[in-house]
Amino acid sequence: MQEIATACGVSHTAVSFVLRGRTEMAISPATRQRIFEQSIAVDYHPQRNSRIDGSKLRVLYLCPDLHTVYADLGLPTNVLAELAEREAETGISFELVAYERPQLMESLYRGVCEGRADAVVLCRVGADVVTKVVRLAPVPVLLLGAMDHPLCDTISIDDVAVGRLAAHHLWENGHRSAAIFQVEMGVGASRVAGFRHFWQKLGGDPEAIRVFTGVFTPESGQRMVREYLNLPKPRPSAIFSISDTIAYGAINELWQHGMAIPDGVSIIGCDDMPYSAWACPPLTSMHHDSAAIANALLHAVRRRCLDGCTDPPVNTLIQPRLLPRKSVASPHAPQLTTRCSHA
Repeated sequence: MQEIATACGVSHTAVSFVLRGRTEMAISPATRQRIFEQSIAVDYHPQRNSRIDGSKLRVLYLCPDLHTVYADLGLPTNVLAELAEREAETGISFELVAYERPQLMESLYRGVCEGRADAVVLCRVGADVVTKVVRLAPVPVLLLGAMDHPLCDTISIDDVAVGRLAAHHLWENGHRSAAIFQVEMGVGASRVAGFRHFWQKLGGDPEAIRVFTGVFTPESGQRMVREYLNLPKPRPSAIFSISDTIAYGAINELWQHGMAIPDGVSIIGCDDMPYSAWACPPLTSMHHDSAAIANALLHAVRRRCLDGCTDPPVNTLIQPRLLPRKSVASPHAPQLTTRCSHA
């Protein structure tokens, strides 16, 4: 503790209070962060927290905030369910920690240094955060659900293929213009890049693609639809949403404006979230194989923890599969689909 205190420029008492979760001392968030980072870097762990069950590999499964895990019911949740069902068979236990973003270092310290986890899985974090965790953590770090990172093994959906499938499906249904609903901070950028690249490869005009930017919420989808509707006619005949969550809001806002899907505009999502098949009309989306992702993750944990593999990082890409539903059709032919009408 004294070494940690010296490195952080604080007292031994401050380190003790922070690591024990005591709040009597007024210690700034920045100082707390620094203490946790230094504690992870030196792998400090109290003897009283020694492992009880050494028969299983224990993996810390870190996701940012509870909403990511429970409300979205997306990829991290589905993969975790697969892993939990196979714990008795594999002998590998995955422990979910859903942290608020400023608390990542504390969660990492509690799980790895105090809890003695054998590895860490990161979900839905930025490349800079991954770099920091890999350089600090004394155990192997794996990244789930993002494109490759130069410092750790990654298991991810082939997002370029997601964009390619979306572009191909719209093109083969006769669409020659499209709007892209993307998000800030580069999340989903590979999906957008894959869409643009394949659209042009098919002979599409890049100027026929209009891009709108928001966040991962239905409300953002509603706002982007309002911006889309403000475009001069003829507007793009299809919308490619890089998230089903955004698409839900877009469908609702289009309905509010009396615009039928797919008669007025087609829309395609990416995540095949649980309620996508129940949207009105059912949302065309992409299936991501949670079992295949879980298999790849288990393989990576065994390689790094049991086999002691020190080879360069490996990026494993899981291929998506298109799920055609009734939200996409030709913009030229009359449709027979049931419309959602105003009550």
